[in-house]
Amino acid sequence: MASKQNEATRLTDNIRYGQKLDAQYTQLLELNKELSLRLTAPDDLASNQQYFYKIAAATGAKISDLRQVALPKKKKNAAPTLFAPVPYLITVNGTFTQVLSFLRNVEAGTRLGRITAGNLSTPTAKDGVPTELTMSITAEFVGAL
Repeated sequence: MASKQNEATRLTDNIRYGQKLDAQYTQLLELNKELSLRLTAPDDLASNQQYFYKIAAATGAKISDLRQVALPKKKKNAAPTLFAPVPYLITVNGTFTQVLSFLRNVEAGTRLGRITAGNLSTPTAKDGVPTELTMSITAEFVGAL
C-alpha cells in the first residue's frame, strides 16, 4: 500500500511540475541564444581583432600588440566539449584612465572571457613623470566549437 501511495505522490508531482515545462523550455532557448551571441569564434580572426580595436577606440588606449595564441591541443581520449578557450595576448598604451578603462571593458564586454595574467609598466620619462603606461594582459575567451 505504501508503494502505491509513493507512486501516486510521484505522479502527482510530475504532473504539477510538468505544467511549467513549456515556459522553462522557452526560457532555456532564449538563454541559449543569448549565450551564443557572446561566444568567440576561434577562426574569425578579423572580427575578434575588431572587437579589441573597438574597445581601444572607445577608451582612447592604443593597442601595440594583439595576438591570438594557438589553441591548446586536445588530449587523446578527452571527453567532447561544447566550448574551447580562445586565448589572446594584448598590449595597450595610454594614460592610467585609458588603460584601466580598456581592462574594464575587456572584462565586462559582450564576449565571455576572463583575464588570466597582467602586467603594468611605466616607461622612463625625461622629467621623471611617466605620461603613458603599458599594460600587457593575457585573456581567455569562451569559443564555440
